Amino acid sequence: MAGMDARNSGNAFPDEGAVTRAVSIVMPCFGDGPALRRALVALESALLSGHELILVDDATPGGLTIELPDGARMLRRPVNGGPGAARNDGVRAARHPIVVFVDADVVVRADTVDRLSAHLFAHPDLDAVFGAYDADPSHPTLLSRWRNLLHHHTHQCGHSDAETFWAGCGAVRRAAFDRVSGFDAARFSTPSVEDIDLGYRLRDAGCRILLDPSIQVTHLKAWTFVDVLRVDVMRRAIPWARMLVGRRRGDRALNVSPSQRVCGVLALLAVGAAIAAAALPVHRGTMVALLVVALAGIVYVNRRFFALLWRVGGWSLAIAGIAFQWMFYIYGTVGFAVGTLTAPRRA
Repeated sequence: MAGMDARNSGNAFPDEGAVTRAVSIVMPCFGDGPALRRALVALESALLSGHELILVDDATPGGLTIELPDGARMLRRPVNGGPGAARNDGVRAARHPIVVFVDADVVVRADTVDRLSAHLFAHPDLDAVFGAYDADPSHPTLLSRWRNLLHHHTHQCGHSDAETFWAGCGAVRRAAFDRVSGFDAARFSTPSVEDIDLGYRLRDAGCRILLDPSIQVTHLKAWTFVDVLRVDVMRRAIPWARMLVGRRRGDRALNVSPSQRVCGVLALLAVGAAIAAAALPVHRGTMVALLVVALAGIVYVNRRFFALLWRVGGWSLAIAGIAFQWMFYIYGTVGFAVGTLTAPRRA
């Protein structure tokens, strides 16, 4: 693996058949703030149950001054390497054979850690499991609610036999993690699709990954349009497309399912029809009809998601969500096209 190899740590940990059912919780962080404090408070009940928490400070300028809950310890990286490198450090320091990853802007529920680890303790043939965001995102803006609910809905509709992994709230066997050399910290030195990449490599190694969407956590992130474009295009669509080039699997991989790809085509078709309607008055009626049909197709494919938006936030969120979703498909499709065209071809 590019980056630090967990197999070379020499860290001994108990056999999974041991009496203890304790796990190691690894949380990477960069910077301090209310979200991190809420995330740590939410994990206090897990620490009372005997689990350990390793907070990995990814070289925050000036260091962290946050007070850790009892049973937690902090590692400080000398240089910033991204969440993948921070998680690798945390796994190397872990005392237990099952590791639970939780992001620093995620609030778990009292039973989240136990429910994740219970899958792995109960099913020896299972190597990793992850959950989902809940339908009650913390930030109140329409954009933040749409973006966080989109992640929630995507995981609710995902196949339980997962192709990928999610490190925002997921657990993995240390043995399987070491087998694939952990997160590729050299390839992904900033927050990106390092967990999706880990999931693909686990599957390539013959590991089983379970998506359990009933294990839900609250996301605290406040999204802006700049954040959405930077994350969804530069840190997700382009690198994800590059990973998919030459792969045989991936049709069930959440955001890149066939129906979502069709929506991407419909979104671009709607843009083209809108431009043509403005530029070609003679064909305006036909182009407007084509625009309406393309948008109707997007709404139909995503009808369950838009119904969720309506239930959570009423018509304002549902209507805003349709506009945001159209935008999402446009820039996401362009990002995937760029990633595919610029990906190095495999021999």
